[in-house]
Amino acid sequence: MPEQPHEGLLNRAEAVTHAELHYGKQINLLKDLANYGSNLVVRAYHSSPKGMADLVICGVLLKQVAAMTDATEVLISAGCGNAAFLPNRAAFEASIYLDWMLVGDSELKAKRYVVANYRDQQEWARRATPGSAEEAELKKLMHPFGIDVHANNPSLATTAADGVTEANRVLSQPALASIDQAFSNARKPGRNYDVEWYALDGLKSIRQVADKVGRLAEYDFFYSRGSQVMHTGTYTDHMLMSKEKGAVRFKSMRHLEDVHFLVQFTASICVGTYRKILDRYRPAERAAFNEKYLSDWREPFLNIVRVSYK
Repeated sequence: MPEQPHEGLLNRAEAVTHAELHYGKQINLLKDLANYGSNLVVRAYHSSPKGMADLVICGVLLKQVAAMTDATEVLISAGCGNAAFLPNRAAFEASIYLDWMLVGDSELKAKRYVVANYRDQQEWARRATPGSAEEAELKKLMHPFGIDVHANNPSLATTAADGVTEANRVLSQPALASIDQAFSNARKPGRNYDVEWYALDGLKSIRQVADKVGRLAEYDFFYSRGSQVMHTGTYTDHMLMSKEKGAVRFKSMRHLEDVHFLVQFTASICVGTYRKILDRYRPAERAAFNEKYLSDWREPFLNIVRVSYK
């Protein structure tokens, strides 16, 4: 028999109603920003030289910003304000990576990004390759659950072997082989995982990437809030402790605290990213973009209410 929610902690209908009542205009703003981004992906790539950098910048990073804005809107519409910080955090990461890829040798950075992805695919394929050290680790991990990854998928070993072969083929190409070796050289002794793709530029963290592209203040002020949600870093997202000794009140699983802050950050990420994409690929559209901001986005962006719960 299906479980029924505890109404005090999970009231879906009430959360949706409150979201529309207090943030209806901002929800429509995020929808329109995601819609604009979806079209910009296609327009920008169509106007590009269609090199590796253009493929990653438009087809991956810009698309990720738009996709995570869409996900943020979906969660806010459902009243899941706290959870919506997670796709917002992903959108910020993508925008930082995009900014870093736009400066300097974009093609080299894009190749490093792609090589990092193929090396990751290699690692996962090896985990499904019978007899490999990676498979032994996976078996050990799955043993407590009584799961044999090959038992219900007899073709998995063949699929994994094909995956390793394809990754090896791609990474052995002259344009990528030296980068592949650079990742191997950068792997620290005793560690069975690669450094991040931007580490080959000498950067040790996404915070350093943010600093390099002039967005350290955003990282420290906004991104840290998403990290708190991601890592359950603050109890105040989930409960209130009264001054009365022993009095505790659990917050609803769906609430809208800090949504004003979230919408501001999400819209800022989108507008900043879209402007940079237009500057690189479609500069003739900048005037129309500025007009759209003034006519469609400025009012809901500047007039976001802040809700509180009693």
